Amino acid sequence: MAKDKDRDKEKQENKETASLTQWQQRNLEFLKKRQEEKLEKEKKEEQRMAEKKAQFQAEKETDKPVKKVTETTDEKSAKEAKEESFKSIAQTKKKKVKKKKKAPVIPRKELWQALLIIIISSFVLMASLFMISPFSRQKTVSVSGSKNAIEAEIIEKSGIKKSDYLTHLIFNRKHYEKAIEQKDNWIKKARIDYRFPNKFTIKVKEYNILAYTQTDKGYIPILENGTRVDTVNASELPESFLKINLDDKEAVRRLVQKLAKVDKAIVEQIKTISSANSRSTKDLLLLEMKDGYTIRVPLSDIDTKLPYYPKIKKDKADGSIIDMEVGLYSTSPEIEAKLDDNRSKANSESSNNSTTPDKENTSSDADSSQSSSDAVTEATTSQ
Repeated sequence: MAKDKDRDKEKQENKETASLTQWQQRNLEFLKKRQEEKLEKEKKEEQRMAEKKAQFQAEKETDKPVKKVTETTDEKSAKEAKEESFKSIAQTKKKKVKKKKKAPVIPRKELWQALLIIIISSFVLMASLFMISPFSRQKTVSVSGSKNAIEAEIIEKSGIKKSDYLTHLIFNRKHYEKAIEQKDNWIKKARIDYRFPNKFTIKVKEYNILAYTQTDKGYIPILENGTRVDTVNASELPESFLKINLDDKEAVRRLVQKLAKVDKAIVEQIKTISSANSRSTKDLLLLEMKDGYTIRVPLSDIDTKLPYYPKIKKDKADGSIIDMEVGLYSTSPEIEAKLDDNRSKANSESSNNSTTPDKENTSSDADSSQSSSDAVTEATTSQ
């Protein structure tokens, strides 16, 4: 009967082991071995204890130090056995924990996406904090390149305010540049440069002064675009300058535009420009040159006829009058005076003889026209 029971136990154990996994089976075998080892150790310890008792009784007086040594060795062996059992159990637990708990692996794409989100969010946070702080409005504005325009007026006309944000000024620089060019007559071109962190420089290019016109209050500079600026004192005038004596602002603007097309060397030789008060040509101008010559030329043709002046004056005497009204010819003040006298005589005779017969009038008119034609032929030189 006992054998049958043992066989039944073995069958049950075999069935249980078959249902278990390999790791569990190995664990069970390991535990069985440990139990067998414990039983063997207990048996050995019992035998040793019996032997010790016998020896203790026989050698009680003689072998006391030997007994102490044996006792310590037995204690050490027991401790070592316990430590080994604990270590084996701990190792099995660690293996179980390692198999159960595996750290999840995060893919690199997700890591980069998370890093990008963190960078963007931190940048937005810093930007928002900067915009809230007073540092977002602190800036220094300076002007460079201005000779006649006043720096404070340029900044004021630009429209830049202390309350403006730095970002608004950086991204809307063209708006402020146009405002300066439109509001300040001196400024031809304006450009705003930004330097980190909060420095702005308004670089300007001014219009050149082409001429001056005299008024009761003083001299008014006329710029190269034809506009007039604030009056200056006589002490502020240069040593030599062009003086324009024209009241019509539109005529002055057209004149400046025409002179811009002429060689600067010729323009620099002009002393004064005034109206010739001609009845036949309303825009006829009278130009007094620095070298003593006088030029009569229409405003509409000044850019095309004035370039011939250096060639014409080579063969003419000093102080000659160069007439460019219709053609190109030269005369002198004496001849011009004779022409004026003949014209005045003709006008007076025509007024005095208005009541005389037609024959007398025709004869006097013929005489006056003959004298004037003689004066003109004397003055005219073909070009």
